[in-house]
Amino acid sequence: MLKFAANRIAAWRSRGSLPVPIDVTAAFVEIRLRDPFFRNVMAVDEALESEEMLVMLYSMAIMRLVNGFVENPHKKTGYSISEFAEAVGIPRVLVDIRHG
Repeated sequence: MLKFAANRIAAWRSRGSLPVPIDVTAAFVEIRLRDPFFRNVMAVDEALESEEMLVMLYSMAIMRLVNGFVENPHKKTGYSISEFAEAVGIPRVLVDIRHG
């Protein structure tokens, strides 16, 4: 079912830009499909991605999440990214990952 959803969103993405919540959710679904932890594949030789690659993929998805919700208001008003993140309910730890 997740694979079907990822393929459907990939088709929508190819037609133009997606709303940030859908785009970021799709990114997490696509990463999860590659993550051996969720595929019950723990043997290194069977894993599609290295652990380092998965960390980078998850980090980039988190950065896209934070940026997608707070980057434009931040640029327009000059308020801090953490203030906007708090206002829309994004946990501080995700903002810290973005800055890390």
